[in-house]
Amino acid sequence: MDHSTQAGSQPILYVTGSGLVGIGTGAPRTDSLDTNRLHILGESGADQGQDPVFNTLLMLENNDHAGIQFMTPINKSGLICWGDADAARVAHFYFDHTSNRFNFDGNAFGTTNVMSIRSAGDSVNIGSTDFDMDGSNEACLHISSSTGGIGVGGPVLLRVDHADQPGAQPTLFVTGSGRVGIGTDSPSQALDVGGNVSISGTYGATTTETLTSNGAISANTSLSILNLTAQSNNTTYVFTIDDGSFTGQEKKIYAMATSGSSGAASNAIQISGTNIRSNGTTGYMVVSGSLIDFGGGPQWTYNAPQAGASMVWDGSKWLIVGNNSFTLFYS
Repeated sequence: MDHSTQAGSQPILYVTGSGLVGIGTGAPRTDSLDTNRLHILGESGADQGQDPVFNTLLMLENNDHAGIQFMTPINKSGLICWGDADAARVAHFYFDHTSNRFNFDGNAFGTTNVMSIRSAGDSVNIGSTDFDMDGSNEACLHISSSTGGIGVGGPVLLRVDHADQPGAQPTLFVTGSGRVGIGTDSPSQALDVGGNVSISGTYGATTTETLTSNGAISANTSLSILNLTAQSNNTTYVFTIDDGSFTGQEKKIYAMATSGSSGAASNAIQISGTNIRSNGTTGYMVVSGSLIDFGGGPQWTYNAPQAGASMVWDGSKWLIVGNNSFTLFYS
């Protein structure tokens, strides 16, 4: 089917006896097994001299860019669907005008996002429809929990392996429970490094709690400050300490009591518990600004009521490895 004036260099439509269809070309190409059926050559195009690869049903060719255009209403989407003998839609890829995102989905349109990419190009979401970046776009990459792979601590969010070391421990491993492993796929803590660690900058622990009344000292902070300097009431404030969360965990405690001209203007701080290692069942660490009385009359006077201690969790109890001005007792 030629142009009406036969001025065009190529026919509008060309059909061969073997079943090939050409648009804009009188020599539609096919592969060696004749799997191609439609070859479209742009009006200003030129044959590039290449046959389509095996199983290409449609070949688009031009001597410039060649593309497929989807044109829909603003609230609709253009999609490409994949199906098989079990279902017409097994998976699909589409552009969502409303959220301005490209979406790779499973068999349910708009509800089973595998991955989405924002058209503006500043964020990628993997694994969830309700992604954090939809409105605020705070993250360039957001990986949501998936049940596709299960590891220590729950679903595996991210695994980065060595390209040249198959079977080796991963370079980076992130679990659904919030654990990160470097060089290990079995992180037992929030961060677990399988190997040596080198830090070129300054390292400092910043997890600190301040307590001003009786209570339990948290094991989740590296430093606890017991500040009782606002009270001058002849009272001993008693604290316990939570169990450690892993063997070798370090804990530092700094205590500040008040010391006045009389017991009524002073107070004391006592840390005790069966989880403090001592020669008895319960260990005591005491700092006081006045006389300490554990029965049988006053036993100790301390006039500089500040003290510090370093402790290490040995798996069952806190071991005092450093002590500055705490008085130690046990029962």
